[in-house]
Amino acid sequence: MKILSSVMQWGGYILSLVVLFTVYFQPENKSFIFIGLLIAILLGLVGGLLGGMSKVMVLSLFFGLLAVLFYFYLEQGVLFKLSLFICLALMIVDWTIKIKRKKVSSS
Repeated sequence: MKILSSVMQWGGYILSLVVLFTVYFQPENKSFIFIGLLIAILLGLVGGLLGGMSKVMVLSLFFGLLAVLFYFYLEQGVLFKLSLFICLALMIVDWTIKIKRKKVSSS
């Protein structure tokens, strides 16, 4: 179950990055973006709920949802980019925390 949850989490993160950077570089193709982002966020949430989600990852998903809200409903480009970069930074922070915990537990 732990492997399935981590695969779902990382699949959601990778799918959201692909969709968001496609939006960033090709803003005229907006038909698949909303569905892709919702699927990615749901994958990440379900994977996190299956394997136990950290507080940093909950914040990351929150900022991912804010990025979707800012882009589609409020049309605030600066806030979209800011929340997107915060989301990515929190994902990297969570990843490094997990790596450090594995190193400490193995030694």
